[in-house]
Amino acid sequence: MPSVSQIAKHANVSKSTVSLALNDKPGISSKMRQHVLSVAEELNSAEKLTYSVPQNHKNNGATPLTVMVLHPTILHSSHIFGEFLRGIEACASALNVQLRIAINAPDMAQNHATRLYLSQASLLPDGVLMIGARRQEPLIDEANAMGIPCVLMGWDYHGGESPINLIRRDEIAMAREATSYLVSLGHRAIAFLGGDMDYLFTTDRLAGYRAALAEHGIAAKAEWVALGGGKGAAEVMVGRIKSAEITAAVFVNEAYAKDGLPILRAAGCAIPDQLSVLCFDDTTFTKNYDPPLTTVRYHQFEEGYWMLKTLVEQIQQPLLKSTQITFHGTLVKRDSCKPPKESL
Repeated sequence: MPSVSQIAKHANVSKSTVSLALNDKPGISSKMRQHVLSVAEELNSAEKLTYSVPQNHKNNGATPLTVMVLHPTILHSSHIFGEFLRGIEACASALNVQLRIAINAPDMAQNHATRLYLSQASLLPDGVLMIGARRQEPLIDEANAMGIPCVLMGWDYHGGESPINLIRRDEIAMAREATSYLVSLGHRAIAFLGGDMDYLFTTDRLAGYRAALAEHGIAAKAEWVALGGGKGAAEVMVGRIKSAEITAAVFVNEAYAKDGLPILRAAGCAIPDQLSVLCFDDTTFTKNYDPPLTTVRYHQFEEGYWMLKTLVEQIQQPLLKSTQITFHGTLVKRDSCKPPKESL
């Protein structure tokens, strides 16, 4: 059983809160109690998990596994990436795994430092995690061809001959729920702002947005969608918002909202009186913005934890062809959304 200190660290609560939860004492909410118990159960399961080490990589089972964690060159949100890392590191600590953090650059040169891990026998990792996967990932193709297990956060990726293990989110359903919430408030003209179609989260969130409008009998106009950077997308939509053609907007994530909202504010677009706004990813920015932003919250710590756990299980059980785990999000309703003026 993990210690109280370990549970408190991984659950991000005090040791006294852990003690109250484990001993079924009053003084904390049922939701907090369940959160602590879930973390304790997860850590306990991780401690019991044993694994065999591939003969071609390690001399004996006592030697830690080595896992390469690939991340994008640019972090749109240090908070989001930090939560992923916290989850991965918590699992690594429980399972005796050594992590190598490496950059995954677009069009990576053959002499890039990251490639050393897949080109020198002494540096070969036992597995690879990739955060922020794109449509095409040459490094994953290389690792897959070498028989190195991989787990991706993102695409239904089928590089090489074998399917890849995936940690995914129910993005389409969450985008549909978020957009439907705006419709339920009375909004009929809703913009979708920001995003890059090379990333699955943009593709899926846009699909969910369109599906929600169609379900409510709203004929979406092509000009309601502005992809690209948050600043540019907001600039494209300013005129339609000021003319009251658009009364609500969905930003593809909080990083794009952070870039786009100053443009809207400078143009005199009052939130939520003139424009209701929601975005994806719940961070200190969305919580502290004036007004606080309605968001779709994902649970990056748990996603990171299960990324590494899935990878270790794949190494332990080579008969597993692939594993896919889908996480659901939570719509957090705040003051940035309200009914449009004409429906008040």
